[in-house]
Amino acid sequence: AKMIVEAFQDVYWRRIQREYNFYNNNILGAINADLAVLMNFFNRYPQQVIRDLPAHCQAIVLNQSAYDLRTIGHLKEATKLFQLGIKLDIEQENWRSAACNAGLLSEVYLYIGDITQAIEFGKQSWDLANQSGDMFWRMSDRTSLAYALHQHDKRDEAESLYHQTEAFQKELSPNHIHLFSWAGFRYCEFLLDEGQYELVQKRASQALQMEEGRILDKALDYLSLGRSYLLKAEREEQDYYGIALDFLQKAVSGLRRVGSLLHLPSGLITRARLQRQCVSLMVGAYDLAQTDLAEAQRIAERGSMGLHLADCHLEWARLRLAQGDRHKAREHLATAKTMIERMGYHRRDKDVVEIEGQLS
Repeated sequence: AKMIVEAFQDVYWRRIQREYNFYNNNILGAINADLAVLMNFFNRYPQQVIRDLPAHCQAIVLNQSAYDLRTIGHLKEATKLFQLGIKLDIEQENWRSAACNAGLLSEVYLYIGDITQAIEFGKQSWDLANQSGDMFWRMSDRTSLAYALHQHDKRDEAESLYHQTEAFQKELSPNHIHLFSWAGFRYCEFLLDEGQYELVQKRASQALQMEEGRILDKALDYLSLGRSYLLKAEREEQDYYGIALDFLQKAVSGLRRVGSLLHLPSGLITRARLQRQCVSLMVGAYDLAQTDLAEAQRIAERGSMGLHLADCHLEWARLRLAQGDRHKAREHLATAKTMIERMGYHRRDKDVVEIEGQLS
């Protein structure tokens, strides 16, 4: 029993992860290796962690395993472990950890397509963060709720939370006036929906300088920049496609490197959207778009990622329409529309209306 505790605390937690730096995940991107190590601390997966470990270590095993599963796209499996870990955190009154992991669980339910549960856990994350009294988590966990509300098209509520979060950020760290890391990526996604691509370019460029080797965060910043230049090209009808593609290539490469199947479909779908519009500029553009969409769809289907799957069908509809196959376009649009209505993914309602207008 003593050796098990030493193996976890001294080797895994202090030397490998370097405690809350999460070195395996943030710097090395060794998600699968991390998960393989953690499996050794279960008596019976996933119900029971080795009882010889102290309770706070058991919570770390559960929450970190859930985080890894989330990253590699095993979303439903991750929800079970997160709930067990959060329960242990609350029993030990570790409000900071409980708040952080409730926020992550909110995001998992969001990508699954259970937006109601995502909002509920987003609210729980906020409540737990307030209970912790920790300014950083009170700031950070508001964005989990804001992100879920944004997907539900509750724009005013989401915007208010983002503004509150940024006010906390300035108070907590005057040198960092803008949100960065996941919080910054979420806010950039909201700003792009508002058409503020130049503001996103400024924010994501600044965030890149602050990521300090964190592979996933850098990849998400590149994704924000790629999306912003693509939107700029679409709105201004000028050739920013090359700049957008460069950033999107870096984003997809970074997401592959870190093994983040949770976010990879977003990069692939955005790159397909660019390729669809670059038939005259890129050899085999439609084929490249189809390849990216097919991969994104496979990942989304295997991981039960409802939001990504709906986005795939929307982009398939646009691609088939561009190729002149109106029948296939209608099929994909019908599938997307059904999913969007069932999940409450009302952020995409305007996309459905737009494609319906093009098909009429």
